[in-house]
Amino acid sequence: MLRIATLIVALLLVGVASADFRVSPSLELSEKYSNNLFLTEQSKVTDTVTLINPSLLMEYQSADIQLAVDYGVTKQIVKDNSNLDMAYQDLNINFSAYQRNNLSFASSASIQRQPVSYGRTTTSRIVVSGDLEKVKTGFVNPSLSLSNSDYTLDFDYVFGLSRYERQAQASSNINSKVLELGSGDSYGPLTVSAKWSETDVDYVTLLGATSSFQDIYFKMAYQYTTKLQLSYRRGKERNVNSRLSTEQQGYYWNTGFSYRPKSYLSLSLSSGGRYYGRSYAGELSYQRSRVTIDAGYEEETTSDATRAFMPSEGSSVEPDFRSYLTVRNDVFLTKTLTSRVSYQRQLLRIQYSSSGTHRSSQEGGSFQRTYSHRFLAEYQMKRSDSLSLRYDYIRVWSNPLEGVSADKIVTVNYQRQVSQDLSLSLEASNRNRSGSGGGEGYTERQYAVTIEMSF
Repeated sequence: MLRIATLIVALLLVGVASADFRVSPSLELSEKYSNNLFLTEQSKVTDTVTLINPSLLMEYQSADIQLAVDYGVTKQIVKDNSNLDMAYQDLNINFSAYQRNNLSFASSASIQRQPVSYGRTTTSRIVVSGDLEKVKTGFVNPSLSLSNSDYTLDFDYVFGLSRYERQAQASSNINSKVLELGSGDSYGPLTVSAKWSETDVDYVTLLGATSSFQDIYFKMAYQYTTKLQLSYRRGKERNVNSRLSTEQQGYYWNTGFSYRPKSYLSLSLSSGGRYYGRSYAGELSYQRSRVTIDAGYEEETTSDATRAFMPSEGSSVEPDFRSYLTVRNDVFLTKTLTSRVSYQRQLLRIQYSSSGTHRSSQEGGSFQRTYSHRFLAEYQMKRSDSLSLRYDYIRVWSNPLEGVSADKIVTVNYQRQVSQDLSLSLEASNRNRSGSGGGEGYTERQYAVTIEMSF
C-alpha cells in the first residue's frame, strides 16, 4: 500500500504548478483503561489498551479534477495481553472529474486489512477477543452521470472482494450494477424514474456457489399542490441462491403520499406489498421554534435474502460480505415503532429517542423483540469546549432458549479544541449487561484519553 501512495504522490506532483495540491499528515493517540476487558462476570481482567493511528491525507484539485487519497495505520497495544497486539491499515481513494455537456464521472476505491472478531469487543475500534482473524477487503466504485432539463441518467458499478485469513470458504467476490433514468425539471409537477439493479456474489472456494439479486422498478411522483405529493412504484425482483438451491421472484408495489399542511408539520403514509407479504408505514414530524418531534411506524414482511441484497434508500451500495455468507430465504414479519424528541436552546441540546422492533418468523419458530432508549444532552461550554452525557438502554427478548438480555450504558465525554491542529478528548463510561438464557451478566468501567494532532 505504501508503494501505491508513493506512486499517487508522484503523479500528482506533475501538475502541482497549475493546481492545488496539499498533504496533511495527522496522528491520533488513544489510551484506554478497562476494569473488565473481556466482559465477563467472573475472572475480570484489568488492562490498558493503547491505540496509535498515524494517517496521511493527500488532496489534488484543479478546474476539472478532484482527487483525495487517505491512508492510515492503526497499531493496537494491550499491556498485559500481548496476544491481542496487532496492526491494521486502510487506504481510501476518491476521484471525480467533470466535463462539459452535463457529463460527470466519479470513482472511489478502498482497501482495508483489519481484524474481525467473532467474540466480544468493547468498542468498534478495539478488539479484545482472541477469537479473531484478519480480513482483506477491497472495493472499486466508478459512477457516471448525464443530465439536462429533460432527463437524468446515472450508472453506478461496484466490484469488491473479501479474503479471510482462516475461513477460506468465506472468501467471496461481488459485482453490483445500478442504472437509473429519470425525468428532468421540464415536466412540471410530474416526475418519472426507472431503476435497474443486479448484484452477484461468487463464493470463491465453493465451486458453483453463487447468489444473485435482480430488481427493476418504475416510479412516479406527482406534486398535486405545494402541500401534497403522491407517489407510486411498481417493480419485479428475483433472488437466486445456489448454495441453498432456492429461488424467489415476483412483483411488488408501493403507493403513498406526503402532506405538509403547515411549514412545521408534515405527515407521510404508504402501503405496499411483495409477492410474500404486505407493508405499511407512517411518519409524523413536528418542528417549531426549539422543539422537534418525530414519530414513525413500519410493518413489513421481509425476506432475509432481500434485506441482505437491498440497502435502504439513500444508503451506500457498498455491501457487507458477512451478510451474504448467512443469507437465507426465510420470511419474517417485522414491526417497528420509533420516536424522537429534541430541544435546542442556544448552547444546550437535549434529545430523547426510542425504538421498538418485533420480528417473528412466518412459521412461528423464532422471534425477537428489541427495545432501545437513548437520552443525550450536549452543552457547548465555550467556543472550543463541549460536554456531553449519554444514556443508552437496550433490551432484547429472543426465543425461550435464549432468554432476555439488557444493556445499560452511561457515557460522559469532554472535548477541547486546544488549537487548530490539536484536540483532546476525555471519556468515561459504565456498562452493565444482564444475563441471557440463564447465563451471568457483567459490568465494565472504562476511561479513555484521546489526543489528535495534525501537521
